[in-house]
Amino acid sequence: MLILVIKAMENNTAQLNFFVSNSLGTHASRGSADTASSFSGGKGKLPTPKLIFIILGVILVMELIMGLRSLTNSSTGSPLPTSRTLPQKGTIILTTDKTQVKLGDTVTIKVEVNSPVGSDGVDVVTKFDSTLLSANDSDIQPGTIFPLYPLAKVDPAGFLRISGIATPGGARFSGKGTFATVNFKALKPGKALISVVFTPGRTTDSNIVSSVDGKQLLEGVGNLEVTVR
Repeated sequence: MLILVIKAMENNTAQLNFFVSNSLGTHASRGSADTASSFSGGKGKLPTPKLIFIILGVILVMELIMGLRSLTNSSTGSPLPTSRTLPQKGTIILTTDKTQVKLGDTVTIKVEVNSPVGSDGVDVVTKFDSTLLSANDSDIQPGTIFPLYPLAKVDPAGFLRISGIATPGGARFSGKGTFATVNFKALKPGKALISVVFTPGRTTDSNIVSSVDGKQLLEGVGNLEVTVR
């Protein structure tokens, strides 16, 4: 909006200069005539002070234009830094520092959650090969993106369930964060797939719940494969 005002004032500068020139010429000619009349003994009046106000008006307008230009240049400089960039869609991604481990080693898996808007809670259900990897309830470490984690349990059949929720009236999670970490122990050689159980349109498995309308925000998942040697 500020740029448009400056452009309009610049476009009218020529018209303003033309008006001022004509006014100056008119007042100058009138002043000469009145002065000549007064010196010749006529009844002409002295020049009025309107010319001074016109000149002051021109100066004020030019200073205003320069000030607006300076303000625009400063406002169109480097953009203000943002605190963070929100993801475009809701995702649950499994990550690890090492995808190859030896027999008996421990591999730490991070459950990363991305939420484009505020979320009241997240449920994560993962499936893993229980013949190659093992974990107990104590191997689950809840993250800090939610204040409450009412469920963190490992099913011996090869399922892992974690739930995190916001407190009533408390802050809602949005952005990117670590939902939980899980320590798996390598039982025997092989390729162990750890996958996020997710079916689009269903809310009985993994989900990200919107705090706006309670709808499902989860649109994609990222699975992980660990090789035990």
